[in-house]
Amino acid sequence: MDLQTFFYSLIGFTALMAFRSWQKMGRTYLDPEAKSRNHRRGEDEFFRWLIVVTVIAVLVFSWYV
Repeated sequence: MDLQTFFYSLIGFTALMAFRSWQKMGRTYLDPEAKSRNHRRGEDEFFRWLIVVTVIAVLVFSWYV
């Protein structure tokens, strides 16, 4: 797998996780006063995934360079 394909797959997985956490957050996303436990769980899951993706991307990019 080349570097461009790897980054495209990371972008795709990140978009998929964003959609999944948006589904968990539900309608409370539009109402910041009504953040439920599921909303916070969805946010936490998305940001954990974003951190993992960033670390993997930095490691792979530094390995290629």
